[in-house]
Order: sequence, then C-alpha cells, then structure tokens
Amino acid sequence: MKKSRPLLWQLVPSYLLVMLVSLTVVTWYAFGTIEDFYLKQVRRDLRERLSFIQDHVKDYLDPLNEKDIDMLCKRIGPPSGTRFTVILPSGRVVGDSLADPRLMDNHADRPEIIQAIKNNTGTSVRTSYTLHKKMIYGTVILKDGTEIIGILRAAFPFASIEKQLAEVRKRMVLGSLFVAIFAALISLYMSRRISRPIEKIRKGTERFAEGDFGHRLPVEGAREIRGLAVGMNQMAMELQRRFEVIRQQRIELETILSSMREGILTVDRDEHVVSINEAACMILGVGYEWVRGRSVQEVFRNPVIEQLVGTALATREPLEKDVTIYKMDGDRVMSIYTTPWKKGDRDQSGVLVVLNDVTRIRRLEKIRQEFVANVSHELKTPVTAIKGAVETIRHVRKADISDAPDFIDIISRNAKRLEAIVEDLLTLSRLDQDEMQPRIPVQEVILRHLLLSASSVCKGMAEQRAMRVRLDCPNDLRIKANPHFLEQAVINLLDNAIKYGEREQVITVAAEETDGQIEIRVKDQGPGIEERHLPRLFERFYRVDKARSRVRGGTGLGLAIVKHVARIHGGNVRVISKFGRGSTFIITLPHKKP
Repeated sequence: MKKSRPLLWQLVPSYLLVMLVSLTVVTWYAFGTIEDFYLKQVRRDLRERLSFIQDHVKDYLDPLNEKDIDMLCKRIGPPSGTRFTVILPSGRVVGDSLADPRLMDNHADRPEIIQAIKNNTGTSVRTSYTLHKKMIYGTVILKDGTEIIGILRAAFPFASIEKQLAEVRKRMVLGSLFVAIFAALISLYMSRRISRPIEKIRKGTERFAEGDFGHRLPVEGAREIRGLAVGMNQMAMELQRRFEVIRQQRIELETILSSMREGILTVDRDEHVVSINEAACMILGVGYEWVRGRSVQEVFRNPVIEQLVGTALATREPLEKDVTIYKMDGDRVMSIYTTPWKKGDRDQSGVLVVLNDVTRIRRLEKIRQEFVANVSHELKTPVTAIKGAVETIRHVRKADISDAPDFIDIISRNAKRLEAIVEDLLTLSRLDQDEMQPRIPVQEVILRHLLLSASSVCKGMAEQRAMRVRLDCPNDLRIKANPHFLEQAVINLLDNAIKYGEREQVITVAAEETDGQIEIRVKDQGPGIEERHLPRLFERFYRVDKARSRVRGGTGLGLAIVKHVARIHGGNVRVISKFGRGSTFIITLPHKKP
C-alpha cells in the first residue's frame, strides 16, 4: 500500500497552488494592462508633440525649405527627448533630429508612413533602420487643403519605456511575492488548525488499537471534529467494558489449555474452530488469531481428519486414529482423539479434538523395524550358507571327502562376510555416537597423503581387475579432519568404484578447494545408477542390485558410513550419475584452515 502524506501537507500545497495560480494570472494580466496603458500614454504624448510643431513645419514646406526644416527638427528634438522626422510624400527625408537627411533611405515603405497616408495618422513599434534601436513611432499627415505636402513623424526610444515598465514589473513581483509569503503563512496556520485535532484523533485511535481504552481524545476544533472525538471516546468506554469481560473468560480458558502439551481445539456443530491452544497452533503451523472461526477444511486440509470430525459429530462417540499430515518441511504423524463436548445443559455443542504429534515415535519404530529386518536378512544369508556347508560336510561319505575343501571355502567366505557386516555395524555405531557429540578429535591433514593412503589400500583389488586409480590433488591442500574416519570414507567409495566399475577402466580421485569448501570426488566409469535409486542410495542396507551386490561382497553399509563421516565433519555427500555413463561421488567438507 502506497504511503500517503499527512493531511497538513495535502492542504498547504493545495492552498498554495490556488494562490500561486491566482497571483500569476492577476500579475500577468496586470503586466499586460499596464504595458498597454503606458504605450497608449506614450502614443498620446507623441500625438501632442506632433500637433505642437506641425504648424511650424508647414511654414517651411510651402515653399519647401529643407535647411530650415532640418534645423527646426534638430533644435526642438533633443531637448524634448523625441526624434522628429519630416518626410515628403515621395518618401524622401528632408529633416531629422538625430541624422543627416541626405544620408537616410527613402521612408515611403515604413509601416507608420503607409498607415498615415491611409488614415491620416499612424503608429508602429519597430527597430529603426537608421539608428538600429527599437523605437515607438507616431505620424501625422501635413496637408495644404486636400493636398498632402508632407509627413511629420515623432519617435521615442522604446528602451526608456521598457526601463520604466521593468521598474513597474519589479515592484509588482515584489508585491506579489510578499502577498504569496503572507498567504502561505495564513494557509499553513489554517491547515494546522484543521489538521491538528485530526492528528490527535489519529494518535488516540492508535492507542485504542493497542488496547489503551483508558485514553480519552481531546474535544476541540470545529463542531464536526468535536462530535467525532466525543463519539470515539464513548466507543472506547464501551470497548473497554466488553474487552474486560472477554479477557477474563480468555484467561480462564488459556490457563487450562496452555498447561497441556497436547494440541487441543474445539469445533462447533458447523465444523468451525471455536478455540485452540498454542500447542495445536505449533503442531498445525498456523496463527492463533487466523484459526478462530475457520472451518475444519481450511485448518487441517486433510480429508481423513475432516471425516473423523464429521463422524464424531454424527455418532457422538469418542474416536481415535493416527493420521499423516503433509507439510512442506516434512510429513507428520498425528494421533487424533475426538470426543463430544457440551455447553451447559444443551445438546451436543461440538467436538473436542486432541492432537498428539507421534511423528518421532513412529519414525523411530519404523527405523527400528527396518533395521532389524535388514540386519536379520543380511545375516541370514551367510549363516544359511555356513549351516548348509557344515551339514553337507557332516553327512558326506568318506569317498567324497575330496569335495570338503569347496565347502570349507564357502564357510570361510561367508564367515568373512559376517565379519565385514559386524565391523561396518560397529563403525556405524561409533559414528552415530560421534554425531551426537559436539566435536570429534581432528588434526591437520595433508589431503594428498590421505588420498594416497586410501588408494594404496585398494591398489591390490584394482590390479586384480586391471583397473588404475588416478589421483588429482594439490600437494599443499590441507584440512582439519579426523584422518581415520575420512580415509575410511574414501576407501569405501574406492571399494565400490572398483567392485562395480568396468574392467580396465580408470578411477579418478580428485580434491580441490571451492568457495571455502573442499570437495573430494571419486569418479568411475561403471554402469551408472538409475535416477530412481539416487534419493535412497545412502540408506543402510539399501542396494541398487541386491544379487550383484552380494556376489561382489558388499555389506550394504559402505555409503551409509560415508554419509555419517561427512556429517560428523559438518559436511555432506552427494552423487551425480547417469545410467550407463558412470558415477561421481562428491564429499563436501568445510575448509577449516589450520
């Protein structure tokens, strides 16, 4: 929402705008009026000066005496500040106050001359071709009877007129500016008189909104504003009384509900939430004020819970059921218990719903069941093989004793498999304990030496499959880590790459520092992993190809150990793989510089 300006700064600019527009229009009109008036006065003055000397000029026109005419113009022109010019009907100048008539152009084409010939008099404002100054001209025709014998022209410099007009404009602008300042102060004063009581009412309503109903608004200002303040004060008194009743009831209810760890909410007969405690709000991830009055469908968004509440309302019998609620941050398992509730002696008013989050309990139970099942399944296979081999040796005939070494080999191979499973389980147990602790013992490690050590452990297995391990790691890259655990994780990744990779291929072990983290990559050229297996790849006993994994001697715990090693170091592990194109396992660790 766009933030609005205070009322004061909405009133003042509007007043100022009206005032400035009015002053501008009046001043502009006054400028034009005064200028027209002044020009009319100048033209009238020019006509009076022309009428004053025209009789004297006529005496020298008939007969024509150019010398005396020019002397007359030069004698009376400068003292009066007026330029007089005498022009013959042909346009030739015979006398001028400021110039030599013999050097002046023919004036027959001058606007004031043409106008005078047509109308007996003429005026114009233009730049003089002779003096190169802007002048205001006035002309009059000199006649002898009906015959035009000459044209008398008077001119006044327009610069002096403009100077006087500029002085008048300056005074008018200063006066307008003074009026504008005075009007601005008056508008500011009047705006504050209007806005101040309204601002006090606004601040008072904010205090009402904050729950301060004991505050009272000042009754001042115009009649309408005073009436508004009185009404707001009465409203505050009534709200204070009602909220006090509601507050007492809420305290009684919240005291009961807040003492319970289970989520509790009540639903009326129309399946709308009447009340809810904080525990229920936290379980459902909703706000307390938002929930009240909402329907069960809006609050839970779960058809199973909606059906459970509807059944409880219909049957009036207690019901209990485990329900999974799907959330963005993970699914939750809720134990839902519903029972009817009544208000006074009336019929059933709704249903009381009790929510108990059993997600962790159910998850632990599931993990325990899966782990027991997986361990039992993994141990059953080698135990069954050993048992079968022993039974076969026990009942074999002496004649067939030559087959005994094969059965002994079966017993030995499966005993080693049992030993590997037990060792991995013990390792996972230690890692689980270390993960629960805040820190594990670490030391400064040259990462290349650690990777070389892990590669040497797997070198014999790689040579049996004609595979080669290539190392790409800077010599000076160091990290603070637990060398035993980190080496075990790399060995597990190398072991998998050798077991499941193609023969005569190259396995790359690389390490580098990127953005304050160290990445250890083990890349093989094996068959790759289908995308559907990737999310569960690091779970305990999870196998992509169970039959093939057991043939290769895997325990199903190697990648789980890698994940735990990364986590106890504050890092993580991920895999990039495309089916048929090999896989790259990446251990990312924080770079804790020595």
